[in-house]
Amino acid sequence: MRGSLAHFGIFVIGLNLVSYGQNWFGLCFLGYGLCLMVWFRRQNWRWWLTISLCLLAFWLFVRSQVMAPLQHLSKNAVQHTLLIHLDQCDIKNNQLNGIAYESLRHQPVRISVQHLTSQQKQLIQRHFGYVEVSGAFQVEKIQAARNFYQFNPALYWYGRGVVCRYRTQSLKQVQRQNVSIGSGMWWQALIKNSHLVAVHWFDGLPSGLKDYAETLILGYVPNHFFDEHQGLQKLGLIHLFSISGFQVQLLMVGLTFICRRLRWLKEQRLIFLEGVLIVFWCFAQEAQGLVRAVVAESCVNLCKIKQIRLNRFDIWGITVVLSLSIVPGLLCQFGGQLTFILSFAALWIRRLPSWLVVVHFNLAILPWLLWQTFEWHPVSLLANLILVPIFAYTIVPIVLIGLASYGVGWLSLTNLIDKGLLAFQKVLEQIAQLPGNCVFGKPPLLLMGLLTIITFAYLIWHNHKLLIGLIGTYALTGFIIQIQQHSQVVFIDVGQGDATYLKLANGETMLVDVGGRLSFGQNKLEQMTQARWSVQPVIRYLKANGIQSLDYLVLTHKDVDHIGNLSAFLAEYCVRKMIVPAGMETLPQLTGHRHQPEIVTVMAHQNLTNGITVLAPDHIGSGENADSIALHVDLNWASVILTGDLDQAGEQRILKQFDLPATTILKLGHHGSKTSSSAAFIAKLNPQVAIVSAGENNRYGHPHAEVIERLKTKQVQIYQTPQCGMLRFRATGNGHWTFDFALHHQD
Repeated sequence: MRGSLAHFGIFVIGLNLVSYGQNWFGLCFLGYGLCLMVWFRRQNWRWWLTISLCLLAFWLFVRSQVMAPLQHLSKNAVQHTLLIHLDQCDIKNNQLNGIAYESLRHQPVRISVQHLTSQQKQLIQRHFGYVEVSGAFQVEKIQAARNFYQFNPALYWYGRGVVCRYRTQSLKQVQRQNVSIGSGMWWQALIKNSHLVAVHWFDGLPSGLKDYAETLILGYVPNHFFDEHQGLQKLGLIHLFSISGFQVQLLMVGLTFICRRLRWLKEQRLIFLEGVLIVFWCFAQEAQGLVRAVVAESCVNLCKIKQIRLNRFDIWGITVVLSLSIVPGLLCQFGGQLTFILSFAALWIRRLPSWLVVVHFNLAILPWLLWQTFEWHPVSLLANLILVPIFAYTIVPIVLIGLASYGVGWLSLTNLIDKGLLAFQKVLEQIAQLPGNCVFGKPPLLLMGLLTIITFAYLIWHNHKLLIGLIGTYALTGFIIQIQQHSQVVFIDVGQGDATYLKLANGETMLVDVGGRLSFGQNKLEQMTQARWSVQPVIRYLKANGIQSLDYLVLTHKDVDHIGNLSAFLAEYCVRKMIVPAGMETLPQLTGHRHQPEIVTVMAHQNLTNGITVLAPDHIGSGENADSIALHVDLNWASVILTGDLDQAGEQRILKQFDLPATTILKLGHHGSKTSSSAAFIAKLNPQVAIVSAGENNRYGHPHAEVIERLKTKQVQIYQTPQCGMLRFRATGNGHWTFDFALHHQD
């Protein structure tokens, strides 16, 4: 049956998710594929089964090879020799970070060197080829996400075949790697050198033109791109261009036009295009989002050369098998998932008007966008309808003209185009800030599967009843997300800082502090970029739980590790009231935000809302540690005390002014410092659980041993964010509660 390879492709996706990705959601695809195998039992099902078993064995073997470096994990530094190439590494402030290869098995690993000597730095930067570095490395497993719903670096790097990080303070030796001309290593170095030259050439472009050119033409997305192009990200244009293989289609259309002008024969043209695709893939092999597009175009060309008649469904199925054979970890990443979803949707909607195609593309990826980003902006649909043609017929030609003008030295034209692109970027940012953004939340797994099935059923059959059912399922999913939000207290891991989320017994929401990191020698843009990244664990947790806005934001005092992320947070979230200690309201950082909340000052003995009493400060201060807000929170099922960075003198004043009962959860003051959490304070509160919010391997030594000993003497259960990641306590009913933490439980 023609088109049956598409069904087999769906089965292969499930097989890859289960065997290589260890993602049991793939069982849905496997079940679908098995049913089709039974249905098409007369259509060479033995071949299908044989190929499936071969793929299963291949992926299990590749997985074992990828996981092999975990055998070398060591707490103590061990001598290792690694190969690096500047195309995959970054040197900044004498620090080296990037991808390296084990010299024996050529297995990719992450490398981190804290200090390079001037001689070592010059050798690496000047040598166009592989460099051999050796030293005493600590070998660590790449850590999973430290917070629920956070970006998972372990899964991201596993998708690229990397599971370990080699870390050292300094290198013992750096020397050039000599390889024979024509060998595999020589060809690899030649390709990486060429790519490095191209990236360096693009880096010389003005900022606006450079980012658009690298992303749209090379398929290379710089690390800073998402931070500097918030409009593109929020409107979903990144997904439609960087991920869907727009660059490959542009390259093929342009070269086909040139070949026809040269009057090449069809067979010559196709062979030439096939060769170009192979070179392009080798050149841009780090851009995994281009894999499917390159393989699909190659399959089409080969079928034309060999005069093999396959419909678009069969080509899609073959593309799936080949893509996942070349890059087994492609489906471990969000970009890889979207590229297959978009291409599958394109099979069924190609005959629709262009505006309907855009609508259906957005409908196809909506369940996965909600699964990964937890929100959707209605403006994104309109923006895609209007901006996709603008990109295709205006922005891309302008970028090409800008590249050409830069190449021939017409810098006045280059700068003019750069200014136009920067102005266009600002317009996109203004559009993205329009009201109406819907924070939906993360769909439960079963409902996510149902949304996916109904969505693709509608794309295939275009039945209005299915569309009504899909809308109803979205409504049901949103309702379930909201009613599942039990009263809870969550200690978010923001490194060496504080951020605590509470869902109160009366249904109100509160965030106490937003975290922040100290920055030295950074300009304003770098500080804002760091704050956006640092505050993401807080924002993603709120959005995953369907929290559209907050009732209260409590800022305990003015230290950077408590309020440094304030601007980045308020750029994303609306807050009804910002609570600060008396005397801190004049702080300049508290005003001038896009979502400016009402500022309310508090002192001891005030009640913020039902169940929340302010314990400190009892004086007007300026936001120092001694002026910190301390709260007693009664959640009915548990009582919680939060003290910011309040010192022992402040704790003594609380004990004199309040007759506090035994508490369930005590968040230790000042990240577990010995300047807080006095023996008398702990004895009076007699907590069941003590929480330490601090950074992993922080330079302050928090929590201090004296504090831990005081708690152990009172037999208090201690949990620390450096060891557990995010800590979450949730009500289960009838006064009972449950507890879990992120590093041993990934959603």
